[in-house]
Amino acid sequence: MIGHSIGILSMGLGAVVATPLLLLIFFPEESVHTMSFFTPALIAIIGGFLLWYGFRKRKHPALTAADASLIVILIWLIAIVLGALPFFLSGILPLLDSLFESTSGWTTTGLTMLALPQEIPSIFLFWRALIQFVGGAGIIVIMSSVLIKPSGASAYEMESQSDRFLPHVIRTARITTGIYLGYSIIGVILYYLAGMNFFDAICHTMSAISTGGFSTQSESIGYWQSVPMEAVSVMLMLVGATSFATHYVIIRSRGRMGFRDNEIILMKWLLVISIPLIAFGLIRTFDIRALDGIRYGVFHAATALTGCGFSTLSVGDMSDKTLFLFIILMLIGGGVGSTAGGMRLYRVSIIIKSIGRWGRKQFYSSSTVVSRLIWKRGKQVEILDTEIQAVTSFIGLYIIIYLVGVFIFLSYGFTLSESLFELASALSLVGLSTGITGTGMPAGSKIALIAGMFLGRLGFIVIIRVFARARKDLRVKRGRPNPRSPIPDPCE
Repeated sequence: MIGHSIGILSMGLGAVVATPLLLLIFFPEESVHTMSFFTPALIAIIGGFLLWYGFRKRKHPALTAADASLIVILIWLIAIVLGALPFFLSGILPLLDSLFESTSGWTTTGLTMLALPQEIPSIFLFWRALIQFVGGAGIIVIMSSVLIKPSGASAYEMESQSDRFLPHVIRTARITTGIYLGYSIIGVILYYLAGMNFFDAICHTMSAISTGGFSTQSESIGYWQSVPMEAVSVMLMLVGATSFATHYVIIRSRGRMGFRDNEIILMKWLLVISIPLIAFGLIRTFDIRALDGIRYGVFHAATALTGCGFSTLSVGDMSDKTLFLFIILMLIGGGVGSTAGGMRLYRVSIIIKSIGRWGRKQFYSSSTVVSRLIWKRGKQVEILDTEIQAVTSFIGLYIIIYLVGVFIFLSYGFTLSESLFELASALSLVGLSTGITGTGMPAGSKIALIAGMFLGRLGFIVIIRVFARARKDLRVKRGRPNPRSPIPDPCE
């Protein structure tokens, strides 16, 4: 069952890897790189076909949560390897740097090993944007809309980290993909009207809507110094960082519902508070006009909170106070079920609500009932104790992983501010950098960032479920009963 599903998804990945070859129609001079894409595409398609054919069945039972988690991890590992092969086979990057670039792309982080992306062939610039675009919505989410059968519902939910907003998982995946493509088409048109050429408009739209951040220029959006382009970028970043379920509610209700969601409200207040503070810091650091400070403040507050990673000024030249504000925004992140990373706005909203509820209870008797409602998808729902426990556990684990990564960076001689910022950027899938991420980094620090990006994209629950399932299987294989299941199910 697992092999069958991975086979289908691998064939889909093969088609994705082959897609950049279509650009050779417009850039025939880059045909020398044909085999860099054709070889991994062929490997994925043949390997996927053999898995699909070898494990084919007329009927497949529904996947368990552990099975789905294993499929998600394996297919993402396969995608990362396939995504790295074009960079490695062409000689653009060595193996570890190729894996870093691929991981950063698929997870929509945007940290890069390429100091001068404008000097590499266009087919690779498109490939970087494409893997961010597919990874943003989710490999399984997109392929569920065309390939995978209903038995893959669990895998869809494991990867998207959100409840389906329609009863039927395939319809949910198709609507999600439709919303994603619709906004992308609008983004390409707006970028083109703002002055970008068509190729740059496509690449930057795919990066912005996926909150990825790869650019065709080393100066990112700052290369153009264009207010209309910055405005389009901010709009696409905010759209990408908003839950697909919320988009669906807004579209269905024609704007009447959805905007009440606590995620959107928290996002609004975070931007209202942080923009003036960031703008003030940029005005003092770069000695620019107040109006320009507000302009750059809006852009960088949005790019940090949404996890996009575009920039218009050098992050490495900013003050520690400004970087501290960036770190807070990056760790909070975007909405649950969006393309953004971080702890997510919904979880932070629950923590804020819980703290407020606890504070109000101190002024009333123990018998007084305090509201436990939160706006979600255009309606009020009750916050359950189990949900509060899950959220606090997630945030606690998130902070522990973050601090472990910071310690690893400190061990390699990086400063505290550099370590705090770079790990927040990687774990929250942002892509902003103080300038220390590059080919000259120690191999151990690159691996730490790769691990942070992978964990930040897939979440800890998926990893934990796979390890728990492996532990259970090993106990059964060795004849040791599971302490929580005295009589193991032989079908497991």
